[in-house]
Amino acid sequence: MKLIWYIIPILLILPLSGCLDLFEDILATEVIYEERPTELSYKISYGYNIHCIGDGFHQIHYILDIPDVLEGDIAVTEILMEDRSTMVYHANNSMISWNITGRHTADYKLGLSASITAGSFLIEDLKGSKADTIEDINLYHPDIVRRYTHPQGNKTITFIDPYNPSIKSTAQSVIGDTDNVFLAAKKLFIWLKTYTTYKPHIGSEEVQPASTTFIKKTGDCDDLTFLYLSLCRAIDIPSRFIKGYIIEENQGDIECIPHVWAEVYVGDKLGWIPVECAGEGKPEAEVDQDFGVEDPFHLRLFIDDGSNESIRVTFTNLIVKYDNSIEVEMQSYVDIIDYSVLESKEMVVKNNIRSYR
Repeated sequence: MKLIWYIIPILLILPLSGCLDLFEDILATEVIYEERPTELSYKISYGYNIHCIGDGFHQIHYILDIPDVLEGDIAVTEILMEDRSTMVYHANNSMISWNITGRHTADYKLGLSASITAGSFLIEDLKGSKADTIEDINLYHPDIVRRYTHPQGNKTITFIDPYNPSIKSTAQSVIGDTDNVFLAAKKLFIWLKTYTTYKPHIGSEEVQPASTTFIKKTGDCDDLTFLYLSLCRAIDIPSRFIKGYIIEENQGDIECIPHVWAEVYVGDKLGWIPVECAGEGKPEAEVDQDFGVEDPFHLRLFIDDGSNESIRVTFTNLIVKYDNSIEVEMQSYVDIIDYSVLESKEMVVKNNIRSYR
């Protein structure tokens, strides 16, 4: 749920129709967002419980992402069944892998525990003064452009689809003659927030391809992220997805929910900047709080390397093969303990400059 926001010294009511450059005209007004946590600490445990019941062959192959944060510190404190695990490398990400075989009833708990201190990451300048042009990124970073501007998918579905004619023409129309990569990516984000709606799938966990989300104009976090990446890549802006967890407080309980968000490459000075595509606020508030911002509630697990292997690893990390003579029960788990808010601040936006206070 997005935070309530107010404006000092007067309240502005912003129409959503009309020019997407509307937000660039709000220069002298100070916008103050409700105080919220900017630094957290907690301990997390996650993985899989697997129960193999009966006599018969079973084989388990499980790869587990290692946690990371954009700002803060992480210490992995325990790897379960560590003696049967190995470190592996998939899609340019370090992971923990278990390959286990057995022939009798057995219980396996595979996973890790870590202590986390997470802070807030913020690109202060919303005018993009430190960003490169799209032309310069293509000229000076051809390897990044080649890796992160093409379609991605599996053998049957293209999930990130910058070559889709409707997506490509929309992206070109939205940015017009804007060449600053930060401002172009921000315009595409405003379009996404104006014309799409976050809506979880009911009764289905299947990810929509970007072409479907473009038509339906609704989707959950991965659907909206893949559409946004498709829009960015359609105009040669390098972009990639991040898989992880989002931490939420729900009636006093702390929940950890699988989540996907985006990053956009804007040049040497700023590098990759985070973009949260699943917010539900007004577009102008979404720009302030979710474009170039990563709050401490985001926990990173996997960074897309632009390959189809990234898609495969993201969707398939546990494979269990077994004889018909046995039963296998599998259940993922994620637990958080010792959750503590270390610091809370207001976000202030004035003259297109953001800060915490």
